Amino acid sequence: MSLKDFEKNITSNPRPINIVTVSDLFLKKKIVNIIEENFKDTHELTKFTLLETSFGEIITYLKNSPMLGKKLLITVTDAQHIEKSNINELIKLIEKNHKFKNIIFFFFDNLKNKKLLEVSKKTNCYHNISSPDKKTIRGYISGYFKKNNIKFEHGIEDFIIENIGTDLESIFFELEKIKNFSVNLELLTLSNLKKIIFSTKEESIFKFTDSFLRKDFKNIFEILHNITTMNTDIEQILSILINTVTTILNIKSLNQESNMEIKEIQNKLGIHPYSLKKNLSFAHSFSFEELYNILNELINVQYKIRSSGIKKELLFKQFLIEYIDK
Repeated sequence: MSLKDFEKNITSNPRPINIVTVSDLFLKKKIVNIIEENFKDTHELTKFTLLETSFGEIITYLKNSPMLGKKLLITVTDAQHIEKSNINELIKLIEKNHKFKNIIFFFFDNLKNKKLLEVSKKTNCYHNISSPDKKTIRGYISGYFKKNNIKFEHGIEDFIIENIGTDLESIFFELEKIKNFSVNLELLTLSNLKKIIFSTKEESIFKFTDSFLRKDFKNIFEILHNITTMNTDIEQILSILINTVTTILNIKSLNQESNMEIKEIQNKLGIHPYSLKKNLSFAHSFSFEELYNILNELINVQYKIRSSGIKKELLFKQFLIEYIDK
């Protein structure tokens, strides 16, 4: 279903409860904007996410809404986090088709529960927003450049897709950077573009490494999503993590056991002063035992990725969850 078809569907025959599957963040924002725009004059907007609010609280709010004397437009993002025990309650609500004055949209990245999918389709409340194909994305990219008066070399669109992926959120974020970089360029060449895109990947991986060492749960998975949508190999990320932890161990050893001064450490390891300063703070934050344990765990997950045949991203995410919980 396209965005136009979705808008036509919800305006011509609005359902009290709607199930929406959309994996692309950019498209999800577009859909929410469409919903808000179409119902802004008749309903009051309320937003929830199942990462912060329980399903039970949302349904209680929905059922008690008549006491508020308002018609509500409710959007629930991250609905894939709904517990299995609550899916049956959602199915019952859809099947009963209560004549709520309110309208509620549940957003799933994908819908794995077969019964919920079947009931949603049967009651015409299911909206599957398909991601655009490469041809459409090429059109978005060239259209963006033309709109911003950027002349570009042949093959630019395909290079962006190959290196950034097909996630529109990531593509448009990168296009904004390219636009700012291209202000004084007569022609955007592949050579120029490579510098921008590869520097973005490198910057994102270093941000991920910092978040990993700080156990910053929110940023770890947000940055990892951005990195992987740029077609970055998980093993590349792992190698940088292993090298970083090894460097921190060397800095800690030289600083504490060999009593070396900062300048001496910099010369011996041959690292940039900024990198040394940042990693020195991590060296003070961790004990030798902690650093050796982290390094062993990283090497272990690297071995599993190379030998088990299980998907790299799945193994790496499992490792991260276990690491953060410790």
